[in-house]
Amino acid sequence: MTAMADKTCDLVILGGGLVGMTLALAAAKKGMSSHVIDRADPAELTAEGFDDRATAISTASWHLFENIGIAEGLEQFACDIASIAVTDQNKPGRLDFEPGEGGGTLGRMFPNRRLRLALFEAAAKEPLIHWVAKAHVTERQRSEYGVAAVLADGTKLKGRLMIAAEGRQSPTRDQAGITLAKWDYKHRAIIAGLTHEK
Repeated sequence: MTAMADKTCDLVILGGGLVGMTLALAAAKKGMSSHVIDRADPAELTAEGFDDRATAISTASWHLFENIGIAEGLEQFACDIASIAVTDQNKPGRLDFEPGEGGGTLGRMFPNRRLRLALFEAAAKEPLIHWVAKAHVTERQRSEYGVAAVLADGTKLKGRLMIAAEGRQSPTRDQAGITLAKWDYKHRAIIAGLTHEK
């Protein structure tokens, strides 16, 4: 672990969630090394009941999961998306999406906990991934020689390319001056998870 911390990796990925860890695993399959830094505690993120949300994984993303080696372990937790219907309250009109004949599904739904477990277990076994959890980045450095993330404990993790995968509240994006267009759709949702008896 120390040898990897001292190494200049190909990537410094800020954020080890679904996006950041998927990227690190995909990069590792191509021989690229990564420092993956995340503030969260993986044990908390994968605890029962922490996050009962689910994520829709498109067919293309599923193929990525196959390529990085996590699909087989996830398959048993999949709920196929057989069709999608889009309506606008009581207004006329409706859009229906269905896969073409022989096209399989439109994707799959997975509990976030299962996605995290699969990604984290694969990352823990990958020697090209240096995963630093429960870490706070205090400084992001960029120069013609590469990038570095300085942690609260003084550790400096170096790389050739820095990737902000911190989510919607990304301090790295803000520091880089990348602005977002935001608007309120004035929509609210009630979300429930159901368990079938049969």
